[in-house]
Amino acid sequence: MQETKFIEQNKQKWSDFEKILQDKKKDPDKLSELFIEVTDDLSYSRTFYPNRSVSVYLNNIAQKIFPEIYKSKKISTGRFVTFWKDEVPSMIWYTRKQFILAFSIFVISMLVGIVSSANDPSFPSVILGQDYISMTDRNIEMGDPMAIYKSRNEGDMFLGITYNNLMVAFYTFVMGVLFSVGSAAFLIFNGIMVGTFQYYFLQKGLFVDSFLTIWQHGTIEISCIIIAGAAGITLGQGLVFPGSYSRGQSFQMSARRGIVIMLGIAPLIILAGFIESFITRHTGVPDAVRLTSILLSLLFILFYFVWLPWHKYRSGSLVPVKTAKLQPENLIVPSVNTVQSNGELFIDTFNVFKKNFGKLISVAVLTSIIYVLFIRYYLPEGYTYNFKVSDNNGGLKFLFSSLPYLKNYFLYNDYNSLMWINTTVMFVLTFGVLFYIKKLTESGSYKVKVKFSELVIFALMSILNILPVLVLIALALIKSNILVWILFLFFLPLVSLLFFIVVKERVMIFTTFKKMNGLIAGNFSRVLGLYGVIFLLGFGYFMIVCSPMISFLFDFLMQNITLDPEMFHMAFVLFTTFFIVIGFVLIYAFLMAGAGLLYYTLVEINFSPALMESIRNIGEKKKNGKK
Repeated sequence: MQETKFIEQNKQKWSDFEKILQDKKKDPDKLSELFIEVTDDLSYSRTFYPNRSVSVYLNNIAQKIFPEIYKSKKISTGRFVTFWKDEVPSMIWYTRKQFILAFSIFVISMLVGIVSSANDPSFPSVILGQDYISMTDRNIEMGDPMAIYKSRNEGDMFLGITYNNLMVAFYTFVMGVLFSVGSAAFLIFNGIMVGTFQYYFLQKGLFVDSFLTIWQHGTIEISCIIIAGAAGITLGQGLVFPGSYSRGQSFQMSARRGIVIMLGIAPLIILAGFIESFITRHTGVPDAVRLTSILLSLLFILFYFVWLPWHKYRSGSLVPVKTAKLQPENLIVPSVNTVQSNGELFIDTFNVFKKNFGKLISVAVLTSIIYVLFIRYYLPEGYTYNFKVSDNNGGLKFLFSSLPYLKNYFLYNDYNSLMWINTTVMFVLTFGVLFYIKKLTESGSYKVKVKFSELVIFALMSILNILPVLVLIALALIKSNILVWILFLFFLPLVSLLFFIVVKERVMIFTTFKKMNGLIAGNFSRVLGLYGVIFLLGFGYFMIVCSPMISFLFDFLMQNITLDPEMFHMAFVLFTTFFIVIGFVLIYAFLMAGAGLLYYTLVEINFSPALMESIRNIGEKKKNGKK
């Protein structure tokens, strides 16, 4: 076909395509169809008119279409409806045995709390705390036993209670990783507490009033804790009973099931917090109204978590469990020639992390030992209190008291020697991880081979480009406040991407800003999405480290060792520091690896090198076939 005839035949179609691209609202399906047709035309033109303007024109259109396909993908509201309408009830049915077990553990534990309180008058003080008992006794004497629900304004109470309940559910779930025993332990503890709590008011002759007050929100709240326990047991059973799968693959499946369940109860936990903050406080409401509220909540729980899963099973409308995307035990090298979703990028990063975990944990432990020795023998007396991150308290106490202490590892207000340790560790991790990602993606193998001369060249480039930036960041943290620390965390993802451009493209850092801006333009949500998941992973780790579990573990290890209070405090600081620094090192390495892999996706979205190469190959094949 002559070029002019080819253009005449297709120019209207191309014109229509350009109009679609200019529309603010684009149909992803239409864009996909457009992409296929234009690439076919481009392949044809490259074959028969290789050096003509029509090929350049079509190439430009293809480059515009490819990013738009990915930018225009949206999750329909129907997907969310399907999740809670079909997927969650189906998952409840598949894990019904775990639910029955969790419910049984909780009920038996409640009975233990009731019987123990009946036989030992001091038992409520042990379980609920003497401060709470004393406060409740004062409220009873003043004629308002439920005054605790009116002690704060509704907004503050809602935020505090909701956060605390989410943390309890999260702990109950995630501790299932300890072969389900951890989740069972949380269920036992909470069950004993509820039984003790209710019996305490029974002893005071206030059972009806307490029942009608507490269970307005407690019906949903306690149900969610039991469900979180079932999700945790499900999580752990993947490790305990792998079946025909490897233990790793079985854990992947059980983790996905548990996460679906936890996502399903998250709105209910928020609803329970709302009821407790805005409704429970109105104790003067008629008993019939409060009882109706409890019964409606109970009916909803029974309908959604008992009847609906059973009904879907009987009607054959259960959603199948998805197991097709299990990660193989022989890890595949991450792809750099396709546009990866945030979930795929996270999995690829995790696989790289898993493959090199032995090396990373060795670096993390060595760094922790350096920190421990530094704090023990080099810091001035009394400064160690800045590193105390836990005080046998969880929930909101952790959020508002423990977490801020973590900033003291980076805010060098009182002692600047830590700055040089942090800068050195961050430089070694940045260079090592990013250089490894570069070699991994270029070689296509986890067995990376590096020439000494190449290593020296990249090390020198990193010293000239990366180290000065890290030093500037460290200097900015001297005599600063927590706001600077938050800004540091916010911009760290962009800085890490900047560093990888330096390593990958062998350029000076001051020339990379324009390139990075081009990569993230229109894709900033993708950048934040990936790093948001990584930061949540880190937050979850530090939440566990700063929780009462670490205090309990430390007390258990130290129960046969006698130390004076000062030395006991020092030992606890060193103990928690060891785990905190390991977390910092591993999360930072994970973040750097994610930056390296994210770079390839952003390049493919913006410049489509793999796509263009595929199109050229198609053209060459057609040309060779013609000959």
